[in-house]
Formats: sequence, structure tokens, C-alpha cells
Amino acid sequence: MIESPVYEWQHSLREIVTALLDAGLKNEFLHEFPFCAYKAYSTMEKGPDGWWRFTKNNDAISQMFSIKATKIAPLASPHSHM
Repeated sequence: MIESPVYEWQHSLREIVTALLDAGLKNEFLHEFPFCAYKAYSTMEKGPDGWWRFTKNNDAISQMFSIKATKIAPLASPHSHM
């Protein structure tokens, strides 16, 4: 196994979505999930599906999300075809 450095930054969902919108991207979807890919807290247990969940009140907080944002195509100028 090759060891490599890990770099992590914590940003709120608000910060991430705002940065995408400020960059001129269009939000296509935002999905939140009540599970995690790794054991982030000692109170989590791995389920039979391989995902980690809290043992109590698991659905109270989203633990992972996926987002799709696309570049908005500029409107064509009416004079661009001349």
C-alpha cells in the first residue's frame, strides 16, 4: 500500500453551493444521504450495505451529499451569424 498525504477542508453546504452559484454555474441537483463512507465518529456502526451510520437519531443530520452543477451556456448574439 502506498502512503500519501491527505488534505481536508471543512466547508458548510451553504458555502459550497454559494461558491458554485457565484462562479456562474447552474445547480442541477443536490442529494443528501443519511450515511457516510467512513467511520467519522466513534458512535457510528457499519451496516450490511457497507455504509456507516449513527446508532441513534441517524436521520437527524445529513452525513454526505452529491451535487451536480453545470456551466450555463451564454446566449447567442443576434448578430453572431452575420
